[in-house]
Amino acid sequence: MSGTDADLAGFESFDEYYAAIIGAIVPEVQSQRNFRITELENGEVVDENDPIIGLNSTQDFVATGNEIDIVGQFTKNLTLFANIAQQKTVTANTGPVAIPLAFEQAARLQQPIPGSVGGFSLWDLRDSPFQVEEGTIGTRYEAVLRQMRIEAGKDGAQLAEQREWRVNVSGRWNFLEGPLKGFQIGGSLRYQDQVAGGYPNFVDEFGTDLPDIANPWFGPDSIDGDVFFRYGRPIMNGRANWSIQLNARNLYRKSGNDDIPITFDAAGDVMLTRIPVEQQWFLTNTLSF
Repeated sequence: MSGTDADLAGFESFDEYYAAIIGAIVPEVQSQRNFRITELENGEVVDENDPIIGLNSTQDFVATGNEIDIVGQFTKNLTLFANIAQQKTVTANTGPVAIPLAFEQAARLQQPIPGSVGGFSLWDLRDSPFQVEEGTIGTRYEAVLRQMRIEAGKDGAQLAEQREWRVNVSGRWNFLEGPLKGFQIGGSLRYQDQVAGGYPNFVDEFGTDLPDIANPWFGPDSIDGDVFFRYGRPIMNGRANWSIQLNARNLYRKSGNDDIPITFDAAGDVMLTRIPVEQQWFLTNTLSF
């Protein structure tokens, strides 16, 4: 064992070293994966395990919200409608099994090895058998823990492009008498709240860059408006009804023709934009019997 870090831990053979490594694996993981050292017919020694096909971690999306619809016939001529919705979806409970197992595994690797004069642990030992590389088991496994901290740090992040508040208001005026009888005019406004499109980073006590979910970078809110004009009357001595309607959709756009930022990097610079909603005009004729 001379020429390896294993002798610092008091191991006298590779078999002892292998047994200590396998013995340090979290029992629940070992029962499923069966990590082992196998000697092939040609004398080569390899490490093997039983893979779990399709194994993946999980993450929850927690949605909360309220919605109110209001419809009113305020006068014989005027009808108004309003919809107010509040919804927020955040990530939660990321890696409920994987993350605790990862940190439990780190703790087991950091336990002192019985018989090690210097109180070394597997965490301290170089994993290159003959010291070809400087990386230890601990420094390599720290990359795993860093990713676990990053994923756990995303809990509470808002769902991309979901706007918390949405308000739709529309109205219609019917001309019931006079020279404009049969005409209708109406319109609607759609408001959407600003949207969280990314997060700045901060460095935790372990030196890991984590998203600052309490202070997201926001994309702008939006307001779009439509109008319509309609005229209808009975025809064919009352046996049928005819109507013609002109719709102007997105006649008003708060963003105008400007692209809308939706995704930001950690520095707040825009990474992705979307084009504004297009303006559309429709002219329709309807004949009903």
